[in-house]
Amino acid sequence: MVNVDYLDVLKKTRSSNKLFVDKYYFENIFKHEIENYKELFLKEKQVYSLDNLDALIEYIRGSLYLKQLSSLGKSSYCEEIDKNYQGFEINLEREMRTISLFKRELESRLAKIGNETSNLEQQVSKEICRFVYELDKKILLWTSAFSINKAYKECKASDDVLFFSHRLLGWSTPETKLNEELALELKTNFGYGKSSYFLLKFKYLDIDVVSFLDCIRYPYAIKGEPVSYTKRFEVKHEDWGKAFVYTAYAYNLLNSNKVKFVEEIVVSQLRGLLKYLEEMTVVSGKTGGEFNRSESGEKKIVIQNDESKIILNPEVEEVSHVINSLRYIPIIGTYSKFLDVNGLISNIEDIVSKVSIVIPDIEKQIEKKFKNYSEKVESKITALAGMKDRYLEYNKNMKGFTYEKGSNDCTQVDFLAANPEYESFHDIREAALNELDQAQKNQSKCKIDMKRLVFFLNEIHEYMSSKISSKVIGKISEL
Repeated sequence: MVNVDYLDVLKKTRSSNKLFVDKYYFENIFKHEIENYKELFLKEKQVYSLDNLDALIEYIRGSLYLKQLSSLGKSSYCEEIDKNYQGFEINLEREMRTISLFKRELESRLAKIGNETSNLEQQVSKEICRFVYELDKKILLWTSAFSINKAYKECKASDDVLFFSHRLLGWSTPETKLNEELALELKTNFGYGKSSYFLLKFKYLDIDVVSFLDCIRYPYAIKGEPVSYTKRFEVKHEDWGKAFVYTAYAYNLLNSNKVKFVEEIVVSQLRGLLKYLEEMTVVSGKTGGEFNRSESGEKKIVIQNDESKIILNPEVEEVSHVINSLRYIPIIGTYSKFLDVNGLISNIEDIVSKVSIVIPDIEKQIEKKFKNYSEKVESKITALAGMKDRYLEYNKNMKGFTYEKGSNDCTQVDFLAANPEYESFHDIREAALNELDQAQKNQSKCKIDMKRLVFFLNEIHEYMSSKISSKVIGKISEL
């Protein structure tokens, strides 16, 4: 598996000057130590005692390979590249302190309980076993990070390897020239949950090659500034291979057929943007009906001929796609090397202008939705307040039932099975809570959408103002 057993690498053949994708294999260099740990502490049907915790501390203190691992210190290794809170720090002293505190806590609990619980030994063994397994997972994580770091260094030192896959937190490669005309930058932002991304960006003849359609629909930002890119990949390890295959294809195409490269890799991106915007905004003389939909089934913003009303409710997201296109007009201007862009820019500005006219109507519709959701929130809060006494009674009896059973594993399902008179109340209250939660989420979304619409109008105003200023300055410079 990529980034586990091998790295995907992009190489260049010296003889034919072509790029190709290869694999760089590596293994966990501490696999024997991992097996040794399992042999010592994770034997089948092993019964654990406090002595095992002392042995664990001694193992950490005396282990040379763990000391070697601790040289990593803070690591940017992502266990799951599409999740939050990745990276870790190896601190062996802290691990030993944690084990000592855990042991003292167990000793204190044992002293209080005495011989009151018949299965005490079994409970202690279960808790220590869980602790030992957690350390085993950490050791596997640490050794995996150390081993792949070694592979990174070896790839960096290799003259044949241009790029290699990774699983590092954040991190992007600097712009690298593939030849005199084409440069590549890999923009990765791993380990940040929904903010994670995996982007590839070409620069051809010092011009950014931008997937305009993707950029307006899936905008990413660094410090508030939009990130432009040529191709977007899923935040998955296997997409490294796809990214390198695409890079090799583009580079080899440039060398074999420059005209086809410009049309397919560069110019087609711009034509795709204009087609999408034209499909999104449809001028209509009808006064009702449903949204027109593109072939992909997406909603379109439908503007009536009087340019004052809108048919039904578009998503604010669709409006944002149109407005976002303004941000890329400066880059579109650089494409004049390849085609006449003035007409394309005028078309985009015209579409944005039409959409700006209907934004106030969209705002009114969202305000109406917000009012409806707010009324629903108040209604559900009132309903739940009326259930307060019954819920206090329910909760008290639930706690009594759990105490009587003497088990932390006793669930709400068990309680309701033993007390069917509460089933109806429980279902009604849960339904009210779910409806309240959904109404509050919708209410919050409406607030965000209204703020976004104000922002869109400001962005259009700023763009148009700067354009007028540029024209005035241009005329003055001609005098």
